[in-house]
Amino acid sequence: MVVSRKVTRRHLKFISDLFTTIVEMRWRYHIIVFLASFVVCWLLFAGVYLAIVHAHGDLQHLDDVDWTPCIHNVFDFTSAVLFSFETQTTIGYALTPVADWLFKLALDD
Repeated sequence: MVVSRKVTRRHLKFISDLFTTIVEMRWRYHIIVFLASFVVCWLLFAGVYLAIVHAHGDLQHLDDVDWTPCIHNVFDFTSAVLFSFETQTTIGYALTPVADWLFKLALDD
């Protein structure tokens, strides 16, 4: 067993060589980092889509039938996350209220 003693700035050495640190991590941390990168990306793009919808004024014209929204079926952050997930996984856009309801149910619990 190797024991490091009197190594100055030991934690900074791990950060400075990020690739080796990631390679030497345990597998469960690899899986967590892998899944977290997807979730962070979905949330980040959901914020972008919600900002686009807000800037276009779609949230103020939800009941207006003559208004053409910039992004269809994005009303709040939950629907923006669903739209982001559907876009990035290319599974198609669910226009049924059941998909939005199930996704909200999963996020609220």
